[in-house]
Amino acid sequence: MQRASAKLHGRTFQYILTVQDIFSRYIWLRPLTGKGSKQVAKELEELYSEVGPPKVLQCDNGGEFKKAVEHLCRKLEVKIIRSSPYHPQSQGKVERSHRTLRKKIMYDLGHMSKVGVNWVSQLREYQKILNEEPMDVLGSQSPFEVFYGREANAVTQRVPGGLCCKEGSSSKHANVLPKDNDFTKQSDQTTRIRAKAKEADKVWDERYIQRRMKNNPSSKYYVGETVLIRFPFSKKSRTAPKRRFVLEGKIIKRNLRNAKYKISFENPKTKRHQCTWISVEDITSLTVEKEKRRKDLARERLKNKGKNLNKKERKSSHRKKYYIPLERNDQHEAFRYQGFAISFNPAGDGNCQFAAVAHALQDFGIYRSNETLRREVVQYLSDNPNAADGSPLELFAAMPWAEYLNTMAQNSTYGDQLSLQAMANLYLVEIIVISSLGPEGRTVISPQNCEPVAQVLLGHFSEDEGIHYVCLVANNRVHQESDEKTRKENENILEDGEENEHEQNDHENGIENDAVLSNDEQNVKNSENQGEQQQQQQQEEEKQEQRQQEQHEEGQEEGEVAEEVKLESLPEEVLDIIVNLSMTGHNRTIVDTYNALSHTSTKFKRLVSRYIKRLPKISANRDMHPGLHSMRQILKQYGRGSGLVMALKETINSPQWIHAWINLLFTGVATWMYVTAIFWKKGKK
Repeated sequence: MQRASAKLHGRTFQYILTVQDIFSRYIWLRPLTGKGSKQVAKELEELYSEVGPPKVLQCDNGGEFKKAVEHLCRKLEVKIIRSSPYHPQSQGKVERSHRTLRKKIMYDLGHMSKVGVNWVSQLREYQKILNEEPMDVLGSQSPFEVFYGREANAVTQRVPGGLCCKEGSSSKHANVLPKDNDFTKQSDQTTRIRAKAKEADKVWDERYIQRRMKNNPSSKYYVGETVLIRFPFSKKSRTAPKRRFVLEGKIIKRNLRNAKYKISFENPKTKRHQCTWISVEDITSLTVEKEKRRKDLARERLKNKGKNLNKKERKSSHRKKYYIPLERNDQHEAFRYQGFAISFNPAGDGNCQFAAVAHALQDFGIYRSNETLRREVVQYLSDNPNAADGSPLELFAAMPWAEYLNTMAQNSTYGDQLSLQAMANLYLVEIIVISSLGPEGRTVISPQNCEPVAQVLLGHFSEDEGIHYVCLVANNRVHQESDEKTRKENENILEDGEENEHEQNDHENGIENDAVLSNDEQNVKNSENQGEQQQQQQQEEEKQEQRQQEQHEEGQEEGEVAEEVKLESLPEEVLDIIVNLSMTGHNRTIVDTYNALSHTSTKFKRLVSRYIKRLPKISANRDMHPGLHSMRQILKQYGRGSGLVMALKETINSPQWIHAWINLLFTGVATWMYVTAIFWKKGKK
């Protein structure tokens, strides 16, 4: 940090001392004015007085870790292990933390230099961010959690508003004394956390070894071959012994899967023959030329792997490696469960947005081809280079306006939000974009100067599903249910009519047979008629009760609709006060409130747009466009330690932030955007 030195309390700091616990990855950061051994030893002594000295101190061969540091280690009985010269990979964990820290500091210095950033005063904050970040290598636990055996209070004492609970604010935990078994519970919890971290670290070590073996394949030896081995080969310690022997041995068995060979050799210490399994890293050929040929052959074998397979085997191998279980029908389910069906699926050649809108406009008597619609949109944008509030649209295009128009005029150029807004203004239609991510990703684009005269439904597949537009229609399942209900009622009416006809015929037949039947037979007939009348009366009472129940349910639904209409009928001043009170709190609460009210009705959308400046803002690069973005894509593009990712993580405020999706909207100031929506795909939250 010599080029970005900073002053604090009259002292100029140029260096950062990084101390890291190897197992938990917990890190301590201390600013230094120089690289002297005395200053480093002073900082280490203060640190060791807080957390205790370690058994081993691993450092590089710099002069700052000699003299005074060596004297301190002898005093505290700490063993020093120095890494190989000019080999930073020996300090891999610390170097990775340096990379993350460097990105964060350089981002803050580059994007907030006008405001003023002092990295020395913020160093403890950087340390807190790095230590509370969950890591896959620790089993999705943070270094703080593994080091102390508990979660940080900033995580466990967080309330929905986003602030930490103040001391004494909760009556539940006030004046609580520790119990006898609290120490046992804490000890067991710490043991479980560290065992989980140890298991995850073991898995990642195996993955690293497999990746290294794949990129650098080992030589292959054969049974009965004589090779050279290094002895002794340490199994428990990773450090090599001070003295080693190079011996000849004969291969008896081999395990190519684990890269181990069973070799018979004479032990130089006991002078006896022994047979044991040896890893390939302790084996080599008798000559350098022969070993070099084996290495080249192994690389060539890895390079040509799969080329000798036939077409069917090669296709099966490729499918097994890159198979994605989602199919087109599975993607269409994302719209079906939202109540929509795909009516038109244009070709995915970059013109899908214009083709989908052109197909939807045909229902309103507006006939345009894809090319004509694109030309009209480009002409409209050329004639109206400013938004409704007067801000230039060039800020939203993230490129010079002339270049944007030329690009949009070309065939197979994907449409964006600007082109959708232009089509809504041109044809006075309200465009509702239904996202495959779920209801939270829904976007409504209305004409800016007047009320819409029609409504267009578009479906949009997200970036991980192809970025494609389709035409949607409301699913006719509701109409089918209503038709089925009407059909059943008609069938009931017909059945009632048939029963009445049968009863009338029976009654007439009974009158004709009165003269013939005897008195006993007449009594039996009368009793049967009375039973039929009672049964008919019971059926009519059941039907009447069913109709009353249906009317009651319809009345409840009408009451709910009346309540919604009653809320809409409130004066605009009262609604404005309600929206103003709702748009307060933590950034996540403000975003969720804004997103929910924007999709309630046109009236609420207009009211909530007055408070858009309360939404959290982020500073992004010029290559970042407004619209939907996945946090995984942003993390992959900008890195975990960038200021953009950390700002979004704080805004999302969820342990599952990496699976979240966000919707961005330009503020009108270059590189600054509002976060208007935060949501998760179905089943990810």
